Amino acid sequence: MKQIWITSLDKNPQVIGPLLALAKQYGLAADGHFFTDDPSKLAWQPPLEKLLDPAVGLWIIVGSQEPLTPSVGYGLSLLTLSLGQRRNLPPMLWLDPSGTLDNGQLPTLLQNAMILPLQAPTLGAKIVAAANRPAAPVIAAPYRMAVHANEGYGIWLEIGPGTELWDGSMVGVAGAGKIAFQGVGPAGQLPQKTVLEYPQQGLTLMLGTQEYTTWAVRNPITTATSHFVKIDGVPDSILFGPYTADEQAEVFVVQMGLIT
Repeated sequence: MKQIWITSLDKNPQVIGPLLALAKQYGLAADGHFFTDDPSKLAWQPPLEKLLDPAVGLWIIVGSQEPLTPSVGYGLSLLTLSLGQRRNLPPMLWLDPSGTLDNGQLPTLLQNAMILPLQAPTLGAKIVAAANRPAAPVIAAPYRMAVHANEGYGIWLEIGPGTELWDGSMVGVAGAGKIAFQGVGPAGQLPQKTVLEYPQQGLTLMLGTQEYTTWAVRNPITTATSHFVKIDGVPDSILFGPYTADEQAEVFVVQMGLIT
């Protein structure tokens, strides 16, 4: 039996109860949880093991604009990163009680989700169709982004190029987050020791009207190595890319909260 997992941003059993019943009515094994907003204490991690089950063919997120704060978006983004590191992401369906959200407003890592109003006609049939939709093909990205997190060492982001060599790397945060440490080492695991070439901290980088506090290293970053940064607090967005001293830089930006 095809399984679905439901994440509700609104702790309202009158929303989740009927949705679980509807899924079961259409022959789907449904389970889920109420999302806990506490990213620094890794409250986003508990549903990861359920979502890693290959039998889960659809991840449903229920929420409107109001509960989608930067903190909630950051937690959902970290959960999505963790899931994508260990399996192909299942199809995602975002059910919006307000009926006003569009994909461009979602956190960057969730923008591939299909959005439907929670009260959409024939919702049950649409959930079945989404659950039987094949997973999206994996498209090679120009960058790598991963997360390493536990209560002991906190939250670290791993950044690197997808295919090309970076002559150094820089990572910046905006909002209520900050970078506390950085390192360079083999991809896929936090380095036990690191030697940084020309490390820089606290650089200010402007992208439009958004200010990012940026840390950088000049170590060559290959597909086999990564730049690691420890993140404290809740960033609104993360900026990263190859190091450059020029005013014009090629960067990637991952938004964490509601994009207005």
